[in-house]
Amino acid sequence: MKPSRLALLAIVTAIVGCAGTAPPTDTDGGNEDPPPKVKRPPQPKDGNTTAPGCDGVPEHGTCQDGVAVFCDVANNELRRKDCKALGKTCLVDSTSGAVCGDAPPPGGGGSGATSCETGVTFEGTCTGGKAIWCDPETSQTVTWDCGGDGLTCQIDTCTFSGAPVPGAFCCAGANQPPPPTNECPALGFEGECKNGTARWCSGDQLIEKVCGSGESCQVDTCATGAYCCPDAPPPVNECDQIGIRGICPDENHVRWCSGGTVQEVTCVTGKTCAIDKCGDGAYCCSP
Repeated sequence: MKPSRLALLAIVTAIVGCAGTAPPTDTDGGNEDPPPKVKRPPQPKDGNTTAPGCDGVPEHGTCQDGVAVFCDVANNELRRKDCKALGKTCLVDSTSGAVCGDAPPPGGGGSGATSCETGVTFEGTCTGGKAIWCDPETSQTVTWDCGGDGLTCQIDTCTFSGAPVPGAFCCAGANQPPPPTNECPALGFEGECKNGTARWCSGDQLIEKVCGSGESCQVDTCATGAYCCPDAPPPVNECDQIGIRGICPDENHVRWCSGGTVQEVTCVTGKTCAIDKCGDGAYCCSP
C-alpha cells in the first residue's frame, strides 16, 4: 500500500466553468476579465486535522513569510521552522505538507501570471519528475511528486475532471508505461520454458526459476509442466565401453571393438565365451 499523502494546503473551491457569479466588468473597455485559472490536484487523504491552539492551521502546515508553520495536534500548539534561516525555501509538498526545501527554478509565464515569492508562476514547471506551481489563492508554492502517484509531469497536456489544466500538472499519458499484464491465466501451473528459465504460476503468483549449470528447462520430464531438470547424460559409445578386450554377452558369443567398430562372433560347437581363460579378454574357449 502506498503511504497516504498529507493534504495540500490549498484546494481551490472554484471549478472551471462552474463559477457561481460573473467576474467584474471592465468599465473602460466593456470586456469582462477572465476568471482565474484553477488547478486541482487529487483530494488529500489526511493532514487536515487541527487543534484549538493552532489558529486554524492544519496538521500538514502552511508557509508564512518563508516559515513552515504546522499544527502539533497532540500538544495543541503551533510549530514553526524558519526556512529562510536555513537557506531554504518554504514549499507545500503534496506528500509532506509544508517543508523547507531547495528553491525550485522559476517557470511558466503568460500575461499577468501569478508568481510566488519563489519566482514560480501559476503555470509552473516540471522538475525532477515533480509538478511545481504557484497557488493563486494562497501564494504558496506547491510541489507534487508525480512519479510517487504513478503519473508523469506534463505541460499544458493534462485534464482534471474533464477540464484542461494549464501549465505543469501530474497526469497519465503516452509517456506512462503500460500496466503489467497478468500472465497467470495463460501460463497456469503447467507453465513454459523461456530463455533457459522455467516459468509457471501458483494461483495468481508468477514464479520464475533460472536453470543452472547441468540443468535445462524441460516440460513434463522431472516434474509436471515446465521445470529445471538435470541434463540427460550423453549416449555411451559401445566401443568406449567394451574396448578391444570385449565381453561375453552370453556363453555362445564374443563381442569386442576394433578400429571403432563393434565385432561379434558365435562360438563353434564345443566352445563357450570366457574372459581371460584362453586369451586376453573375451574368447571362445574349450571347456
